[in-house]
Amino acid sequence: MWKGNESLFSYTMTNADGEFTLPLQGGNLYNSVFVDHPDYKSDWVGCIDNPFYVQSGDEMEVACELTPWPAFVEGRVTDSKTGNPLPDIEVDISVTGTESGEYAWNMAWTDYDGYYRLGSIYGEGSLWAYDWEHREHQNAEIPSFVVAQPLTAQDIEMAPYDGAITGAITDSETGNPISVAWVNAQSDDYQNYGWGQSDGDGNYTISVMNGTYQVCADKWNEAYYTSCIENVTVSNNTVTADIALDPPDGFINGYVKNADTDEPIAGISLQASGDYWFNVDTDADGFFKMGVNNGTYQVCIYDWTNTYQTDNICFHNISVSDDTYTLATIYLSPASWDGAITGSVADQYGNAVMASIQAVDTLSWNYRYTQTDGNGEYLLPVDNGEYVVQEYPYQYGYLMNVEMGVEVNSDTVTVDFLSQVIERDAVLKGTVTDGSSNPMEGVYINVNAMGGRFEWGPYFWGETDADGHYEIDVMGFDDRYYWVYANYYNNETYESWTSGQDSVSVQSSDTVEVNLQIGPIVYSSNISGYVTMEGEPLEWVYVEAWNRQLESYFSSSSDAEGSYSMEVPNGDYDVCVWMSDQEECRGISVWDESVTVNFDFAPPGIFVPNLHGNFRFTWNSHGEMTLWDWLEDTDEDIPSGSNGEWPAESGTHYLSDGGLFVMGHDGEDMLLGGIGGEEGGWRPGSWGITVHAEDDFEFVSRYMIDQTTGLSAKEIIATKDGEDMVLIGTNLKHDGPDSLKSVRVGYGLDWDVAYSKDGDLLYTDDDLSGSLSINLIDPIYASTIPVKVSYMYDADGSSPGYVGAATVFETEIGAGTHLSFDLDEDDDEFVERLQSDTDSPDETDPSDYAVIQMSGAVDLGPGDEMNFITVLMAADNTEDFQTMLQSSLTYVALAGLGEFSAAVDEPVLLPEEYALHQNHPNPFNPVTTIRYDLPQAGDVKLTIYDMLGREMKVLVSQQGMSPGSHTVVWDGTDRLGQPAAAGVYIYQLKSGDFINTKKLVLLK
Repeated sequence: MWKGNESLFSYTMTNADGEFTLPLQGGNLYNSVFVDHPDYKSDWVGCIDNPFYVQSGDEMEVACELTPWPAFVEGRVTDSKTGNPLPDIEVDISVTGTESGEYAWNMAWTDYDGYYRLGSIYGEGSLWAYDWEHREHQNAEIPSFVVAQPLTAQDIEMAPYDGAITGAITDSETGNPISVAWVNAQSDDYQNYGWGQSDGDGNYTISVMNGTYQVCADKWNEAYYTSCIENVTVSNNTVTADIALDPPDGFINGYVKNADTDEPIAGISLQASGDYWFNVDTDADGFFKMGVNNGTYQVCIYDWTNTYQTDNICFHNISVSDDTYTLATIYLSPASWDGAITGSVADQYGNAVMASIQAVDTLSWNYRYTQTDGNGEYLLPVDNGEYVVQEYPYQYGYLMNVEMGVEVNSDTVTVDFLSQVIERDAVLKGTVTDGSSNPMEGVYINVNAMGGRFEWGPYFWGETDADGHYEIDVMGFDDRYYWVYANYYNNETYESWTSGQDSVSVQSSDTVEVNLQIGPIVYSSNISGYVTMEGEPLEWVYVEAWNRQLESYFSSSSDAEGSYSMEVPNGDYDVCVWMSDQEECRGISVWDESVTVNFDFAPPGIFVPNLHGNFRFTWNSHGEMTLWDWLEDTDEDIPSGSNGEWPAESGTHYLSDGGLFVMGHDGEDMLLGGIGGEEGGWRPGSWGITVHAEDDFEFVSRYMIDQTTGLSAKEIIATKDGEDMVLIGTNLKHDGPDSLKSVRVGYGLDWDVAYSKDGDLLYTDDDLSGSLSINLIDPIYASTIPVKVSYMYDADGSSPGYVGAATVFETEIGAGTHLSFDLDEDDDEFVERLQSDTDSPDETDPSDYAVIQMSGAVDLGPGDEMNFITVLMAADNTEDFQTMLQSSLTYVALAGLGEFSAAVDEPVLLPEEYALHQNHPNPFNPVTTIRYDLPQAGDVKLTIYDMLGREMKVLVSQQGMSPGSHTVVWDGTDRLGQPAAAGVYIYQLKSGDFINTKKLVLLK
């Protein structure tokens, strides 16, 4: 029986008449019955359907019929040196029927005299012996073991280990024992190893062969990281190796209880994710204490048995800094679900298969999983929706399966899986030669099977002989195809040679020949050029060329002159360079020639994250309003700044990308610029970006020039604590010598509302967009001002609220045009939409949409300007948008639209006190921005030091710096311009009597 994660085990024995009485606990418990007798096949099915439920007072009468084993294997297990019997040894037998094809597995434990007896079927298989209990003897195997008569006698000898390594695992600071720590011993030549876990007192013992070992211990899931002892020598003795693990920086602890009964819940999983990942389970008292590194975490709760409702239970912004963060007691309610997915997993002979069953919601990509019972059956409660159901066998040698499009609509849906035992009943063979038809020896052959519904496996492999020949026994399929790959590493040229063939059909009993040819890469062309920043050379910049035909990368790095060069084979290439927040890629073709590809970058963008307001973004000097850590080595892209975070500091981000679009016509040529431009987009103007803050207000000012149209934009971005909106005033000016016709502008916003659930940026096409027309009242002239709101929301409501934007243009331009488009549509269709004067209809089919509110077309002559404000809003419902817009308009109208936009030229508010802010992003690679506040003019010095106090680089050294908020960028180099090593550094600000120091982390 199962109660949550707790197993309530009850057992009895039959009497002489085969009768039994078994007490059960009533209640909503998951029950299953298992009947076992050494002379009969174990029964998980025949007595009663599983699972079943009983209430207090119920009586159930069941009859079980057991099938006798047709044959038996018996014998004694002894020590190979002393001959002494070995008790408590697990003996397993695995047999496949020679004629029937039936598969059977059975196990038994030796008694005090080392005796065992196993039931079996007739056939051929293997016999194993394992010393799990004492770990004093090496595993023993008798392969090709045949069961051909009713009773087969087979003794087994187990070789003892030569010695042992024992010791205690403790906390290096407190000396307290650490339980359940993993300990492993590995010999210098990697031939011998042993492993174990520490007990409740922190003690461990590992039996090993003679040799010299490295002994390591860790408990990484609670931030006790690996510590090792070298040169532990065992020579027919027991050696002590105590290991002290450095403790975590801090802890997160608390209790988990049943919301209905207030009883503690054991076995609940808690996972902390942030810069690191840790996990722990609650104990019998419902208590957990999770060791973590210093940092800010999201802590989420999981009940893998689905007994309790744990969906969306997460705690955000849990900060640990050399302390313990205690969460309030977490109360979980018993789970209730709309429906369920049920079924069974069996092999081709009808035997039950132990497997994990995972159901993935195709809209939210949330998943739920369970496992099969002894009958191979499962029951997985889920909410209504469409699912991809995946089956992953626990046992080695079985195939996984996938079922697509499983719909649950307040019902129970049955999905049965056939998980085939891997059988080698076919042959793949062939010859591998080089370009001159010479046979290739030592080529690794990898054979992978793929199904049509994301099913994969089995995998087989082999190697060519001196004649270049290979022959691999594989499994034949009707519904899967093989991909055959040849891989060879040339130690002289340091090249990996590859070749392959896909969609190879192999049926049962087939012999299929696949010949492959591989050879050295022929470097017939050259790609070279310069990497610069505003014409100045950049050193150590990585340039990568992707060959589309070979599907291979070639690379080079720039030297002190910014020059790079690489020899490449002929083909079509994507040549790319990544620099901080910028990237450039060029598509080229090279055929027996040299091609020059130069890259010239703008200065690194300076990122200014909002520290005020309840709807927050990250602004940079290149016209954007998000910051993603594209360079972080993780499985999914994560935000490094506030990307439309709402509410503030919740970890829930609603924006993927956004910024100011501009377009116009120079004669007959259409120019698309801003964040949609192909010529570098916005670049910082003379003073770039600044920020001023006072009390609960924050003002970001930025000056940008578009590389395509030549238009310049000065913006002031205002936020206020407690407000769910951001006010952007824009002054757009045409500084070119010739007129621009039909100029249109607007903020493009790729809201990704559906991705923000629990802060997990899951890429689902689940957004819906629409527009709302509102008439605002001019607070000065009492006239009507038409405004349009372009908004977006989550189709299934899993992410709350609405996010939107409205732009108030000068009266002669009008309300603007609401444009919504699917990000999958092609470029021509996108440009056509940008020029449209017709509002897009409300989207009714969920997808990945973006919205732009474009102004009406105006002509701008040299020196002409246009002013407008954009309001970004987050609200629980669309009715709140009008109140926010009216409040914004009142402020701007009283200040004057032109005056508000033009105010970007002057500091708005000065800080009242000195301050050194935390760098952003942190950790970083390759650049980070440091912000500091000066309430008055004075001398300033900002210096980077290493952890030994040595000066690395002076970032700022200026006399009489003006008051205000300032920013400076560190590119991770020292005073000589050389890249600094990864690690922790100190940055210090000195101005007058003010001195402040903070830490930052450089990643590589």
